[in-house]
Amino acid sequence: KHSIPCIALTRNGGKLNDICEISIAVDAPNVSYQVQQLHLSIYHYLCGKLEDAEAEMLIPIRKQNVSR
Repeated sequence: KHSIPCIALTRNGGKLNDICEISIAVDAPNVSYQVQQLHLSIYHYLCGKLEDAEAEMLIPIRKQNVSR
């Protein structure tokens, strides 16, 4: 059974701390655009890490398929 963790990007955590497995709170003034800019950087970082992990998992599979 696989499960996908819930990751929250917030300013202060709040109720999402109780709902999500991972809560990433940014330290920014209560100004919407500043919080969104920080979240965007975090989002791009996380996507890059997921793409790297996916590429590492797929390379051995592709090598096995080619050698058959």
